[in-house]
Amino acid sequence: MRYLKLYKIAKEIDKFNKNKIFINKNKILELLKNFKPKYVGKGGYKRVFLVKLNKRELIFKVGRDVKIQYKIYLERKHKKNFKYAKIYWATEKCLLQKYCKKVKVPVKLIKANKIIAKKNGYSDWRKDNVGLLNNKIIAFDLQSKEHKQERLIK
Repeated sequence: MRYLKLYKIAKEIDKFNKNKIFINKNKILELLKNFKPKYVGKGGYKRVFLVKLNKRELIFKVGRDVKIQYKIYLERKHKKNFKYAKIYWATEKCLLQKYCKKVKVPVKLIKANKIIAKKNGYSDWRKDNVGLLNNKIIAFDLQSKEHKQERLIK
């Protein structure tokens, strides 16, 4: 398993966060202090941190919908027409993903990829969920219709 130290911290966060949706951002930053964490922001169901390890920048997400995001990644992994940022592992409440630099993506390109995403059953394709990795536009935070319904049931 890659990044075992971060995985152990993720398991600790899972234990700490059994019934809560979010845990304190400062507590997470304290646990991640060896990885030079930087708080990036939050979404509807998660908090996002940038961590540096072995000269690599990774995204560490904490929240209740990370398992759903991991399922989407596994479903899309071998599809050629739709790229999703690599996810190394996911625990109950945490996920480790490759870092994509947010860039200004031309509106035409976003619209063209949005059509492909909708054909594949995915929503939430917008400039905030698209980044640049190896000079290719890659999604790093999408939802599917089935997974939205799954979240609503929980």
